[in-house]
This record gives sequence, C-alpha cells and structure tokens, in this order.
Amino acid sequence: MRDYSSRLTSIAIITALLIVGGGFIYTASYILGSSPIFEIALISLYFSTLLYLLLVRCPHIGTTSVISLVLGVILSVFNTDLLLIITVTGIIFDIVNYIIFRGYGPGIMLIITVAFYPLLTVIVAFLLSKSAAHFINSNSLIFSIGAFAIGILGGFLGSYLDSKYIHVDKLEKVI
Repeated sequence: MRDYSSRLTSIAIITALLIVGGGFIYTASYILGSSPIFEIALISLYFSTLLYLLLVRCPHIGTTSVISLVLGVILSVFNTDLLLIITVTGIIFDIVNYIIFRGYGPGIMLIITVAFYPLLTVIVAFLLSKSAAHFINSNSLIFSIGAFAIGILGGFLGSYLDSKYIHVDKLEKVI
C-alpha cells in the first residue's frame, strides 16, 4: 500500500510540475514573442526530463498512461483536443514499451524510452488533426526526428539531475 501511495504522490507532483512549468514556458514564449516551434521544443524538453524522473521513481507499465490521462483531463479545459492527443499518446507509449522493451528499462534504455514520448506525441497529433496522407511529408518527418532528439536530450538532462541532485536509487534504499 505504501508503494502505491508513493507512486500516486509522484504522479501528482510531476503533473503539478508539468502544468506549472508548461504554463511558465507558454507565458514566457508569448511575452518574448518566440515561435511556436521553439515553445513546443521547450515544452517537449521539459516534459521528457520530468518523465524520466518519474519513470526512475515509478518504473511500472501504466505510469505514463495515468499521468497522460490526468494531464489530458486538466489541459482539456484549454483545448479539448489535448485530452485525446495526450491520453492516446500515453496509452500507445505504454503499449509500445511493453512490446519492445518489456517495461521502461534502466539507464540508457530509459533515456531512449523517454525519447519515444515526444515522437509519439508528434505522430498522434498529426494523425488526429490531419489525414494520414498529410503526415507523410518532409515537415512531419523533420518534426518527428526533432521530437525524438529533444526527447533524448530531455532523458539525458533527467539522468543528470537524478545523479547530481535527486538520487532516486538512494532514496529507495532509505525508504
């Protein structure tokens, strides 16, 4: 029971950080007049970093589906399409990771796993907002590769933050 409540608490904290940090990134981008591509890149980097930290703490399949559902419900207040896009991405992410990796994996495998979330978000967003024929073009391929690269960068940043400041593996031994 303690493990279950610890997982739910971690999911709640990461969700709160995603909403507050995402709002800050969105507001700063709006005030500074930066491009939507830059804003999406920053949010993807921030999300993948926090996703890495969450999956280190809660490496159970289904964690991403739960956080995606909660985040999608909260963000649906601003845009109802976000509920569908984020929830479908989380479910597909968990299914793909279970089929390919049999879980999220440790170390470098977790960094690669985390990079799939922004990639899948781009793919799901394109497929749900446009027809599949529009997805197969050069822009979508560039966005997909860019999202995966940003996800890798976010995974490495999360790994750095964990090893330098958070030390989740040492926290588990204390608890």
